[in-house]
Amino acid sequence: MTSEWRSGWDVSERNGRSMKACLRRFFTALLVTLLLGGAATAHAGDTITWANLHFPPWMILKGKSPGQGVWDALLKELIAKLPEYDHEMVEMKNVRYEELARQKAKVCKVYYFKTPEREEVLHYSIPSVVFLANHVVMRKEKARELGNPASISLDRLLNDTRFKGTFVEGRSYGKEIDPLLQKHKGMSHLLFRIIDNQNLFEVLGLGRTDYILEFPAVRSFFEHDLDIHPELANISIEGITPYNITYVTCVKNEWGKRVLKKVDDILKRHIPTPAHREATLRWYRSAEQTELAKYYQRILVEPLRAEKSPMKP
Repeated sequence: MTSEWRSGWDVSERNGRSMKACLRRFFTALLVTLLLGGAATAHAGDTITWANLHFPPWMILKGKSPGQGVWDALLKELIAKLPEYDHEMVEMKNVRYEELARQKAKVCKVYYFKTPEREEVLHYSIPSVVFLANHVVMRKEKARELGNPASISLDRLLNDTRFKGTFVEGRSYGKEIDPLLQKHKGMSHLLFRIIDNQNLFEVLGLGRTDYILEFPAVRSFFEHDLDIHPELANISIEGITPYNITYVTCVKNEWGKRVLKKVDDILKRHIPTPAHREATLRWYRSAEQTELAKYYQRILVEPLRAEKSPMKP
């Protein structure tokens, strides 16, 4: 091998090694870029925006008892058990939440009622919270005029012009009650001008109305939070389901489906615990707690136990 040829070979070898080193650096840089880009994408996808709303006593964002609602406690549990996600808290109305869900934003809500319209844009968890349905909350002197009934026909009461009823404008009281209210709307002894349930209890406490429709737990909360103590009676409404169920919901896409699969696993462990039961019953009077405890067991706990039990041949 001549020195000239060897010299050329050495240069070629050095150039080859240099080219390989450049390629290694290029592919290393490309891999790092891809990994960083992937990590950024995963981080963005792993942020849950929780749509929250002040809805005492289930979610309490202000007043004397912030964070003392059953939905507050459940949300805290979910966040603690989902450390792989970032969690963003945003206060928003239901209309905005559903609008974001239609836009496929990465949104969830710790509670929601189930309706066919909502199921078009949201995935639902297993049942997570149960509570007693709306009652007639009436001043006791007026209830005595009715004979202190334990239950009442709402249609008959709405037609009774001796008693003034007051309701929140634009609020849904449930699929069984809303048609009755719509049927009687416009009658002079029924007022639909109140903006929220706090105002309802203020006018009831001042004697400006005879009755309202409300959840028993809401009555207990406002008597505690607003220090309002008129003599009131809770009268159950005939012909309606005596309890309501709420669910955790997320946007209806694969991302929301994955989140709710994890949520369901958490709920199955959390629902039977004393902590969840205590939070569910917290804002009820003793007799109401006894009634609600039966539905809690039947609606939430027993289906989970049945799921765990081995099938009999």
